[in-house]
Amino acid sequence: MKNSSALLQVMLKQPFRLGENGQVVLSINSSVQEELFIERKGEIFGYLKSRINHPELSLTHELTSNQSSGNKLYTDRDKFDYLKNEVPLLQSLIDKLGLDPES
Repeated sequence: MKNSSALLQVMLKQPFRLGENGQVVLSINSSVQEELFIERKGEIFGYLKSRINHPELSLTHELTSNQSSGNKLYTDRDKFDYLKNEVPLLQSLIDKLGLDPES
């Protein structure tokens, strides 16, 4: 039952929107999350129903694409290069302080 509680917490932290007539639409961004949602939809709905008093409450989901703009940043170098592009003063600050971003 501990796993169910953890799953419930993760699913309820997902973005959602309220549709018409008490419809709650949960945004899910991976097929794994979608499978878990489908398997545990009854449990999630029960939780929401116990806390939301709406006679026509319903629960559904939509699969959304990842909103990231480009490649994922895995390495420290990738992260540093990304930050340099976002904050141009970063490179001059590193130069002035004599830092080595590789160490």
